[in-house]
Amino acid sequence: MSVVGGAIGETDEPGWEVDPEDESGAAVVATVGRQLRLRREAAGMRAGEFGYGEDLVYKVEAAKRIPRQEYLDKADEVLGAAGLIAAMKKDVAEVPYPKKVEWHKSSYSSNSSDADCVEVATTPDAGHVRDSKNVPGPRLSVTSATWAEFVMHASER
Repeated sequence: MSVVGGAIGETDEPGWEVDPEDESGAAVVATVGRQLRLRREAAGMRAGEFGYGEDLVYKVEAAKRIPRQEYLDKADEVLGAAGLIAAMKKDVAEVPYPKKVEWHKSSYSSNSSDADCVEVATTPDAGHVRDSKNVPGPRLSVTSATWAEFVMHASER
């Protein structure tokens, strides 16, 4: 299990892959990834030294994964980019999730805008939970096996 978007050492979160049918979004993610790789290499830093998992760093740099806002903030700080990487957050935020990720709110939740609620989504590899009042914030992601166990346990209650 991993809480994504919070701590350094963040693991890769399924569902943040780039949608190959979204050409403009793919172009934004490719440009950001290329800039991140060039700045990291210019700083003489290996992917494993970046503060995130090596696999995640390579996926972001190869435009296979949409970087989280927190990732861009940390990259800006670690690479001494003086706000140049963080400035790309707005463009990256406009890149949509792949179509396969659909968030669902509980039918037990009130439609009131101030209601406390979580939303869930499933991908082939994982189950995801987020706060409906803080959509861009941290998400909890678990493997599909763990998600299935949780759903089975919750349905027994």
